[in-house]
Amino acid sequence: MQRVTFLIIAVFLVANFSSLAQSVEYFERSFTETTSEREKFSMYLDSINVYLLKDVDVAEFAAEQCEKIIENKEDLGDSLIFELIIQKICIKQTKSRPLEAYKLILDTDRAIANGEIVVSDPGYYNYLKSFTYMTIGDIEEAQKSYYKNLDLAEENKDTTALISNYFSLGQLYNDEGEYQSSINSLNIILESSDDYEVRSSTKAQAYYELAYAYKNLELYDKAIEVLKLGSEITEKEDMRLLYVDFLIFMGDVHILRGDIAAAQEIYQDLKLYKKSIDQGAFYAYEFFKAELFRKQKMYSKALQTYEGMLDSIDRVNENTVLELLKNTEELCQEMGNYSLAHKYLSEYTDVKQRRDSDASKQKTSFLKIKYDSEKKERENKLLNAQVFQYKAEKRLMYLGLILALFILSFLAYIYYQSKRHSRGLERKVLDRTQNLKTSNDLLDKSNSELREFNRILSHDLKEPLRNIIAFSQLANKKLDNNEEAEKYLKYVLAGGKQLDSLIKGISVYQNVCTLEVGELESFEPKLLIEELLKQLEDSYPNKIINLDYRGDYSAIGSKHLVHSILYVLLDNAVKFNENNQVFIKVRHYTEEGMYNIEIEDNGIGIAERYQEHVFEMFKRLHGRKKYKGAGLGLSLAKKLTEKIDGNISILKSKEKQGSTYLFSFPKQDIDENLEEQNYTSTRSISAPKAFSLPSIF
Repeated sequence: MQRVTFLIIAVFLVANFSSLAQSVEYFERSFTETTSEREKFSMYLDSINVYLLKDVDVAEFAAEQCEKIIENKEDLGDSLIFELIIQKICIKQTKSRPLEAYKLILDTDRAIANGEIVVSDPGYYNYLKSFTYMTIGDIEEAQKSYYKNLDLAEENKDTTALISNYFSLGQLYNDEGEYQSSINSLNIILESSDDYEVRSSTKAQAYYELAYAYKNLELYDKAIEVLKLGSEITEKEDMRLLYVDFLIFMGDVHILRGDIAAAQEIYQDLKLYKKSIDQGAFYAYEFFKAELFRKQKMYSKALQTYEGMLDSIDRVNENTVLELLKNTEELCQEMGNYSLAHKYLSEYTDVKQRRDSDASKQKTSFLKIKYDSEKKERENKLLNAQVFQYKAEKRLMYLGLILALFILSFLAYIYYQSKRHSRGLERKVLDRTQNLKTSNDLLDKSNSELREFNRILSHDLKEPLRNIIAFSQLANKKLDNNEEAEKYLKYVLAGGKQLDSLIKGISVYQNVCTLEVGELESFEPKLLIEELLKQLEDSYPNKIINLDYRGDYSAIGSKHLVHSILYVLLDNAVKFNENNQVFIKVRHYTEEGMYNIEIEDNGIGIAERYQEHVFEMFKRLHGRKKYKGAGLGLSLAKKLTEKIDGNISILKSKEKQGSTYLFSFPKQDIDENLEEQNYTSTRSISAPKAFSLPSIF
């Protein structure tokens, strides 16, 4: 993923400057006694543009020569100087020096504000600023900047800026785990190809990022579909490097969806392109190969592949090293080689601690640079205010000498009173504006902290939790008939798994909050219920499920959300049922513009005093040993029901006498919503056909 991201950004960085290329190997020979400094400067700039992606060190040398020409006070013009600044920022980003790029941008902003530099390409400069915010980890500022760039691009009808900003915004959402937002941004690029000339490479890269979002949403069929579209473009345009990346990605997705035969075919195809697998794609290919061996139970080959990568990889690339160590430790667990698994797990922990420490240091450096810049800006404002005050006082003194007459003095008094009143009003406006800004800042901070809490809960807390479970399992393997210690470790392991289930539950609940309703469609609830009961028969093989369905056979609405809500209700009817024979009665009817589905079971029932609480998060009425789950089923069903303006409630229920639930949602006509559906189909991605509820419920 990092390799493809670099290739894409590099294309955007270079594509915005079209100039006559001069080979760095010969430009010194091209200089003559009559070559002016301005001509030399232009030739060096051309060399930077050509060598930025070939040999960044050569590009940096050319930039240094341009700086020397500027130091000689040559009159070069604002456009050439600004182009050099752009190229220097590109060099810093290409050499993975985001903090240096950020500092250069801050210096440039101050020079622009002071009138020392005239911006010749504001759209592209603003895009580079946004991208730099993203690379240094200031995600909130990057997101704001991208949206501002999009507004300017639409105002100026700048198609190139629109596409580049939407693409980077999609990448930002992918990095932050907001995959649906990423899908929406990337689809705008693909839909724009019908109206604008979007390069084939850009479309292919958008498909690649789109597949990454679908993969993380576990929509593997959708990921394969867009990967095939992208690979067709790269194969047709003979973009071999990207074509190989697409093949490797497709292989990875096939493994995730459990289609080992398809993954094996991809592996055979990659052998034909082995010469096209460069250093950038090598580790992705080796990852894919190792995971394929692992799924085929060829553990020795898989371990040999992983260890070969660990021996050859540059340890500076800590994220890739961490992924390697994690996969190798899991492989050793599967092989039963617990001592080797312990070794790789310990090494993983050490590398992660070192990476987190480095990230903390970079964040500290970024904050210091930001603070120093803001301090300089405040000092400049203070100096400008003092100069302005001095000039104002000087003008006032001259005015006092000239205004000798009484009438002019009186007019001056009136003017003074008017100005004072105006300043008072301005102060009030400024005070109110500041209060509003403070309130907005507090709200933004609160939202940011909430997002950070959700991220920590669903990601950072899982890391130590996996260590607790893994080390507990390893310790349990090494115990020698120590019953008491085994008992305690089982409690630790059970507690860790319970906490893991709760974290997954909260993550699912958050995803439900951002789930889209999708397009309206006609469906038959009876068929949905019969399909779900077949799944439940496999989940509860010791129970016989009997269905009595009466009423209407069709409905119009959000099929995938109705499917998920019915799953929760039917699963509860079977799970919380002590009878071997499970009887479920379903009555479907329409009343007052609502579809009503009543589901009655012969389960354990719910006492009246608990009926108002069963729709709350993590509310359990029974012990975990008797009935598994995290206690999120009914709360998620209620959340999904609210998304379609429906309602869910308990009609009746008594202990040991079963329960009857009523699920209602509005009756709608597809023809009345045709315009809205057409808009949705052209501007956003359709929702998945079924929202998959995990086993934690």
